[in-house]
Amino acid sequence: MKQLYRSDLHVHSNFSNKSSIWAMRKLNCPESFTSPRFIYNTARKMSMDYVTITDHNTIAGALEIAHMPGVFISAEVTAYFPENGCKIHVIVLDVSESSFRELMTLGKNVYELVAYLQREGIVHFVSHPLYDMNEKLTVDVIEKMLLMFDVFEVKNGARAEQFNSLISSVVSSLDPDSYERLPDRHDISPCSVTSWHKATVGGSDDHSGFFIARAYTVTRKGRTLGDFLASIRENIPEMYDSYDDRSFEEILDREAKRLVNDMSFLNSINSEDRNRRIFRVTSYLASRMIYVYTNQRDGFIR
Repeated sequence: MKQLYRSDLHVHSNFSNKSSIWAMRKLNCPESFTSPRFIYNTARKMSMDYVTITDHNTIAGALEIAHMPGVFISAEVTAYFPENGCKIHVIVLDVSESSFRELMTLGKNVYELVAYLQREGIVHFVSHPLYDMNEKLTVDVIEKMLLMFDVFEVKNGARAEQFNSLISSVVSSLDPDSYERLPDRHDISPCSVTSWHKATVGGSDDHSGFFIARAYTVTRKGRTLGDFLASIRENIPEMYDSYDDRSFEEILDREAKRLVNDMSFLNSINSEDRNRRIFRVTSYLASRMIYVYTNQRDGFIR
């Protein structure tokens, strides 16, 4: 039986320290508190052959473990469509320090960013393509992404299954006839000859340490890191899996519904002031999520 090669291509460390969420920035709260070494050790325990860290606009976390076997340097780069300001995230894989510095000067124009990535042969993909980060995602932008990118993240461990299923359906439904109308509509040349045939990848998008390798990318080609990345670049169909079909959003929704029906808890906070009630509810939900995922992670590693 052929060996399979695995890597979680989307995971964050405590170097993702500038949140894209306004409230978290106001509280000076980072998006992750997970150390790079913890990510490495956990990914290895979860049978990942290759390990990377994709922090927001920095490679500092990945560099901290760069000396470890199987590690390669990556990042999640913020980019914008200049015509309407739509914000997207592009994950760049196995990038050098000099190339990363150049990439950081190009994010304001996604066209220039992609042109550089293609020119330098850097493997890259759009992460959570249908996540509207600044309320400017349109059908036109989605169609432009289909023209510009060969690889799409269709299994994001932090997103509900319906969102993953939707982008997977969009990508898999492409064919030469439907695709050939897009270049003229948007005045953009396709990124490759067979650009209607997209490669697909998966990653956990973990920010907490609980979900590392919950979703990941699998290939049958990967005796070396170069082989593994080439299988993505060459549009070889990828497989991805999850240790638990429920996303964070779905489990949080379940726990919130459980809380709404917990009359004993609701009665206990009824007489408290508004701020205290908010604190009690959020603390309850946080404790439940930690309990659920700690128990699951114990089950995964055992």
